[in-house]
Amino acid sequence: MKSEYWQIQIQEKERYKTAFTVPFGQYEWNVMPFGLKNAPSEFQKIMNDIFNPYTSFAIVYIDDVLIFSQSIDQHFKHVNIFVRTIRQNGLAVSNSKISLFQTKIRFLRIIICSK
Repeated sequence: MKSEYWQIQIQEKERYKTAFTVPFGQYEWNVMPFGLKNAPSEFQKIMNDIFNPYTSFAIVYIDDVLIFSQSIDQHFKHVNIFVRTIRQNGLAVSNSKISLFQTKIRFLRIIICSK
């Protein structure tokens, strides 16, 4: 995901909790800033809710998503579902983090291969 926390809107009534003061004024975040104590768990919860229907071919850990399939045709379908789901939920991905159609990949410091 791209700037994952910034993709999550903070409810207006809760924004005061993120207030900070600088010499030229006081500001509140409209989106979840990096560094909030509960940001990782909140983002994981949101991602789990979004991708729960797809646990048969997707593993989500915070901003890392692994799509796995038994065949190339199946993988095309799974990737299309992933892209559609991302778009429907207003999320953005980081192009530099995308690896498509791999038979061997490092995910969460573990090497996973098709064999």
